[in-house]
Amino acid sequence: MRQRSQTILGTRLRGSFVGLRSLCIVALFHIGPSSLASQSGWSVIGTPDLDITGYRDIDGENVKFANIVSAVRLSSGVLVVADAGNASLHFYSPADQRGRIVSRAGGGPGEFRQVWWMGRCFGDSLFVWDAGKRVLIVFDSTGKFVSESRALSLNVGAPTPYAVSCFLGVFATQPAGRAPELGSPIIRGQAPVFVVDTRSTGAKAIPGLPAGEMVILGGGAGPRPLGRQTSLAVGLDRVYIGTADSATLLIYSREGQAIGTMPLRVRSKRATLDEYVRAVDAIVANVPVSVRARVRDRYLELPPPEYLPPYFALLVDHEGTLWVVTSPPGTPTSMQAYDALGRLLADVKLPLPVKVMDIGDDFVLGAHEDASGELHLVSFKLRRGS
Repeated sequence: MRQRSQTILGTRLRGSFVGLRSLCIVALFHIGPSSLASQSGWSVIGTPDLDITGYRDIDGENVKFANIVSAVRLSSGVLVVADAGNASLHFYSPADQRGRIVSRAGGGPGEFRQVWWMGRCFGDSLFVWDAGKRVLIVFDSTGKFVSESRALSLNVGAPTPYAVSCFLGVFATQPAGRAPELGSPIIRGQAPVFVVDTRSTGAKAIPGLPAGEMVILGGGAGPRPLGRQTSLAVGLDRVYIGTADSATLLIYSREGQAIGTMPLRVRSKRATLDEYVRAVDAIVANVPVSVRARVRDRYLELPPPEYLPPYFALLVDHEGTLWVVTSPPGTPTSMQAYDALGRLLADVKLPLPVKVMDIGDDFVLGAHEDASGELHLVSFKLRRGS
């Protein structure tokens, strides 16, 4: 994709796949904290060089994003956006500046009932987890429907994955945990993490791990604002699991075998009321408008946690670098980059609150909600150090 700005619905757009490396693990290990200072020269450049607020439907009408759950950039520079609110998948390229719909709501092959997650798993092949149909729907790099599979459903009993990550055909998923008791409106159960190779019929269960903290809300439940949420990130030769109970990650092989731990260089911070309110607003933005005010009031009745979690999300970029989001929702995004040996490479800050969804050699891609509540797909130029 060319490096000049182009207009998409009044917005701007600019235009590697890494081979699998093998790793022979012969013993459990612990990656100690790095004694080296992070490398200099890593930064995000100023304002977004991409800012998209929606797409045009088949009738040529402008439609705003309703709930961006995932976004990726393919090796060709094409951007793919999964919008759960509109149950649709969209491709953006210099040759199709309006955004091209490749799938929409429906019950047929390649159609969606409830888009939960979308990721780039085999090269530029796209996998979409449909929680309503309980299937993985696969599209090729052009948006052509390839197949539907119950691979995850057959292997793990078809729970909706509360946390999910995929890279090079290996999924790590964790369903919502079972509450140990209902004496408190704030609960945290346990649930196994399943490591599933989509090319085989087996799945490895890693039992007894904490799931995300939840809040009982009437007849349902939602994530606790600023609560400890379990994060998963599948890398080139490992699976990172972070329960947010501490600043130490668990590391498993892509076959689900424990191989070590990795401490992060983050500090414990007290939570503020302002951070809690921002986190509440970030959650209720995904709630139907008809009940949004009631859910928000219920959240605000509860006290915030005393301390922030040590991190809020884990991601692995196209080269296998681990990225750790250390800022709470609703505040300008801060991240740390680590190599496979646990060395801190950089601290990177974005000028806006962004839910980061994809990181490449030279970009950071994610979703941003502005002060008016409008959703934006944004991308920033990333400069890496030497």
